[in-house]
Amino acid sequence: MDKLLIKFNRYLLKNEGTEAANTLGELLTALDAGLEFRLVKLYELPYDAFELALHLLKEWRLASYTSKMGDLPNALQLASIAPENSWLNESDSLFFDLPAVE
Repeated sequence: MDKLLIKFNRYLLKNEGTEAANTLGELLTALDAGLEFRLVKLYELPYDAFELALHLLKEWRLASYTSKMGDLPNALQLASIAPENSWLNESDSLFFDLPAVE
């Protein structure tokens, strides 16, 4: 994501004041702040800016998804050792209801 943000910033600086730079800036602000953004504005972008916007959306979605997952690996590890520890029982964790991974 860092490389993408550097590329994004370079594009904004190189094209400062253009409609494309303004739209990409609005998109970045909307994603960061959780605000609404009219997707139709993306179709008005030149192709290179459109590709950059799509890449940003993909990376943002991935980052958003992984942050919502929280600390799932540690929670699953706790769930797997729970029977050995009386201080942690099924009512302490939502992860006991997860199906087994094959």
